[in-house]
Amino acid sequence: MTTERVPLEYVEQTETAAAASVADPVPLGLAAFGLTTFLFGAIYAFFGTPAAHLRLLIPVAFWFGGIVQFLAAMWAMRKGSTFAATVMGVLSGFWLTWAGLTYLGPTGAGTDAVLGIYFGLFGLITAYLFLAACRVNLAMAGVLGITTLAFWASACGVGLTAPAWMIAAGWCAIVTGVVAFYTSFAMVLDSAAQNELLPLGNLRLPGLTAGDTPSRALNGSEVRHRSPYDSAAGLIGSKGGEVASPAEYPPAGHPKLRTEEEIVTERRIDRGNTDQG
Repeated sequence: MTTERVPLEYVEQTETAAAASVADPVPLGLAAFGLTTFLFGAIYAFFGTPAAHLRLLIPVAFWFGGIVQFLAAMWAMRKGSTFAATVMGVLSGFWLTWAGLTYLGPTGAGTDAVLGIYFGLFGLITAYLFLAACRVNLAMAGVLGITTLAFWASACGVGLTAPAWMIAAGWCAIVTGVVAFYTSFAMVLDSAAQNELLPLGNLRLPGLTAGDTPSRALNGSEVRHRSPYDSAAGLIGSKGGEVASPAEYPPAGHPKLRTEEEIVTERRIDRGNTDQG
């Protein structure tokens, strides 16, 4: 018994549909990061270096800045966006580790120097993510660029025990929070309106055409397939960015994808025919 091979184009369509079944996690991740970072900055900018105030931030940093962003990173992976998954994963990792370090309150000789290196290395990671974001949109680049400044200012403030640097880091964190809030709001509003209403400073990416909506360029699957997926519009064509109704797939003459049950049944029939032969 012969079986037809499933065309690659049809497989790509089903993969696109599977990725599009997950909502864009970036606005949620940015909202979590913006709120936690804004509070962090406000504490340092207005209260100096109060340990008691920082401990109040631990639950917010752990649950909202850490866990929620981690979930956003996992959803970004499900959508196939390496950039968004890396950004959300790194930022969630920072807030989770910061919450743990602040809760434990490590002390002893050299602790400040180690914490300074800790902030500096996270600044290094956000610095190269900033360079990648410059090929996405200016709003996301702004979030990561100012975050880098906040990390490095914190590294100087903690490592050198310099309160002035920590106040500077606090103001950088406040600005970061505001830009993250704006970026999140713009993406949510664009998604709700199915149109680009607030500017994100979108940059032209390779593979995007004039008819694309680059405000959603954080999702790798949407950039890769040239046109953004819209559940109301149906499945995206893998060639030329054409959009077609799900009812049109598989195309005429192409076999339908078989379920696991159908495959098992087919194998049993094949074995029965072989035994009879």
